[in-house]
Amino acid sequence: REEAAKVLENEIKRIHYGRNQYNVDLPETKEEAETLGWEKDDLVNCREFTGSSEKERLKYLSPYDEKREIIVGSDADWREITADEDKGTYNYASKDLGLAHFLLDVLPWIIYGNTPEDTTTPDERIRGFLGFEN
Repeated sequence: REEAAKVLENEIKRIHYGRNQYNVDLPETKEEAETLGWEKDDLVNCREFTGSSEKERLKYLSPYDEKREIIVGSDADWREITADEDKGTYNYASKDLGLAHFLLDVLPWIIYGNTPEDTTTPDERIRGFLGFEN
């Protein structure tokens, strides 16, 4: 049973980390994002875990399916945040699908982080997700 559980966990991690290959063709400027129809996700707390202090960041979602995302410094400081702990990732389910989005995208992120190199802990990710200071 332990071997089967390990195989299953490794497959879940492969699928989870594999999502990042689909998070492509991200806008390089706020103007490009607006022209292409990317929308700011005002309902999400985005924390920069790797900065010298936690700062609020902005998340923009791709038009139509809201599956691709980019995290930027701010509207005035449009720069993609690329640290493993902070970057935007591809969503298998749009946020409008509620439970499916939570199970396919949010929960795996809480458990495993954005990448194998993500140094945040599940507790830090939960607190950041809920908007609490770590």
